[in-house]
Amino acid sequence: MAQPQQHFPLYLPHQLFQAILATNPPPGLPPGAMLPFTYGIANATPTLTETRLTALTRHPFESTKPASITNIAAEIMDIPVGARLRVVMRCKDLNRRLRLYTDPGAGVVPHGNLTQEELDLYEDVYGTAWPGGNRGLTTAGPPATSHEYPRDAHTLYQAMSGLAGWFIFHRNRPPALVHSEPAVQDEVERQLFTPIELILRTRYRPSISVDLNTGNFLAPDVKAQPPIVGDEQVAQLGANPPGTLHFAPQFGRPTHATHGQRGGNAQAGFPDFLLFMGNALLRTVNPGLSTQPARGAVRHGYNLCGEVKTSWSYEDRDLKNILSSKTAKAGTGDFLPWIPNTKPRKIVFQIWGEMYFFQCNWGFVTNGSSMMFFVKLDTNTLVFGEPMDWRDKDLMQTMVGLCFASVDEVKRGPRLRAWMCAGREANWE
Repeated sequence: MAQPQQHFPLYLPHQLFQAILATNPPPGLPPGAMLPFTYGIANATPTLTETRLTALTRHPFESTKPASITNIAAEIMDIPVGARLRVVMRCKDLNRRLRLYTDPGAGVVPHGNLTQEELDLYEDVYGTAWPGGNRGLTTAGPPATSHEYPRDAHTLYQAMSGLAGWFIFHRNRPPALVHSEPAVQDEVERQLFTPIELILRTRYRPSISVDLNTGNFLAPDVKAQPPIVGDEQVAQLGANPPGTLHFAPQFGRPTHATHGQRGGNAQAGFPDFLLFMGNALLRTVNPGLSTQPARGAVRHGYNLCGEVKTSWSYEDRDLKNILSSKTAKAGTGDFLPWIPNTKPRKIVFQIWGEMYFFQCNWGFVTNGSSMMFFVKLDTNTLVFGEPMDWRDKDLMQTMVGLCFASVDEVKRGPRLRAWMCAGREANWE
């Protein structure tokens, strides 16, 4: 099997302070660009090998009470029978595969003996030749090559500088006090979304604000498409004049305009967050390539949803029990009957409603103490990875992999989900 070619590295925040970048800086940066390693910080501090999130501490005067449990709305209970969740499964390898997907130079080391189906999936995801002769991950390659998601040096420099600034701020923050669900949401934005949006800038092309001006950015049922913006027009924007460049992918809040029920009457199925991709990623701007997403893949401006709870209303054990007989039948993962009669099942009902109404295939749920990633494998199957501790050193990279995969599915198609969930089972321990 052909090995993936050399690509630009994954920029996790702590990596910007490692001395290796001082002698091997990323290519294509503007002349005179100043990044952390040029300040001598790398030699003045111990080697930084990880980016951990800051712990969240429950405020003694919380406004969200322990008994505050979500009631499942009638709109979710009334999801058509054929679109209801039927099977819940676990993939012990999902988190690892998401992390490996972020590393453009490493490829993937298959875990154990692969079946022929898994080998075929591996070839689809990591061995397929992409535009310009690139193989492996859809991460921007050397500037001289034609690639699906090219980046300019100015965008890369802005993103790396922003990441460095965020990391300095983050490492000096004390543990955060949280007193409500919105407070936990704020920390998700500060500690995960802010750096991850910058990491996304190092991988994907910015989308242009014409997507917003036409009204098509948030409306999946609008058939008319805005004009495609070419490479030369992106280059002409230069230093990002105000009001002309809107970057996507970008996290945001759902609205009635994005809900599957039209007409402004939707009352349920709203996630806390969506990752908006923008039309620039739904339809390639490079000449000679297909302008349609992969068959069966997401066809809207978002493909990832997130749900946030508090650790005292939904404890770590409630998330852990999603992968237990409290939620689905051992051995088969059978989720029926369609009744939200336990706290773990209520979480799953809520997640499924959000994925159904917003047509997302990837997502996460967190209570600010632990976090789980999940994938809608097909019309009736939901696959979860193992819970991860909020302070796990690999949490951010796993989340980055989820974001990359949700965006790349537009081109790679649903077999990407199958690869990430390979080895799934329902043998609850």
